[in-house]
Amino acid sequence: SAAHGGLLAGAWELLRYFTIITNTLVGVVFAGVAWRGTGAVTPRWLGAAMLGIVLVGVVFNLLLGGLTHAGLWDWLGDRIHHVVMPLLVPLWWLVFAPKGRFTWSDPLYWSLFPLAYAAYIFLRVGLETPGSGIAYPYFFMDADRLGYDTYSLRAWGMKAMEHLDFAAKHGCTAIQLSSIGDFE
Repeated sequence: SAAHGGLLAGAWELLRYFTIITNTLVGVVFAGVAWRGTGAVTPRWLGAAMLGIVLVGVVFNLLLGGLTHAGLWDWLGDRIHHVVMPLLVPLWWLVFAPKGRFTWSDPLYWSLFPLAYAAYIFLRVGLETPGSGIAYPYFFMDADRLGYDTYSLRAWGMKAMEHLDFAAKHGCTAIQLSSIGDFE
């Protein structure tokens, strides 16, 4: 645990969270902007940071906003990472980001960031020592409890009807979902 392992163990524990990774990415991207200007950061990196921090805000405020805090500093840190940054980054984007620098494929590259995070978490949980107390960082990612098929439907924006339509168009005669009610 971080309490017994020092700084590296604490960093390893924190790097389970999309919020921490995303806010770090935002910090690095904006450090580049502050140091060398907006031209120093590619539109793809700006877009990935933007998408990530917007996801942080949306997921926190829809699913995780009722978390309890040990004190004022925990609450304040939570608000800065989950509310303030997800509001300031899009505001900066609208006012200061160079316009006309994106290609049609840039949003596809931006989406690689949250998808890579999901793959990282599944790999990481699979590599952790059983009984170590390390679990999925968010209840809605717990594929061991929800099933990978259920998680997959949720990860794709809960677009079950689109998945069913796709299955019907391709002649699938059965679809199996495990424990879809666990999350409701």
